[in-house]
Amino acid sequence: MIWPPAIFAMSVLLVVSLVLVLAGLRPAKDAHERREPATRHQMPAPSVERRESTPYRYPLLLPEDEAEVERLYQRLKTVGRLDSKSSADEM
Repeated sequence: MIWPPAIFAMSVLLVVSLVLVLAGLRPAKDAHERREPATRHQMPAPSVERRESTPYRYPLLLPEDEAEVERLYQRLKTVGRLDSKSSADEM
């Protein structure tokens, strides 16, 4: 008495699983061909001007430190060296 309902339930589950497997194996493009997108927005091509512009510089130093580096660089350009030579260094 227990076997006929169990066999019926097993066959129903087998048929449902087979249908689901076959639906999953169908090519995906068939489902997409039926539906047309409402609107298509295309991104504008990047302009040449944008690519040639200078990239953004992220600050590496504080403004005070940048001023000191600039001052030292200008001193280096005028003097030629930053450290002063003493007679003890020459020996």
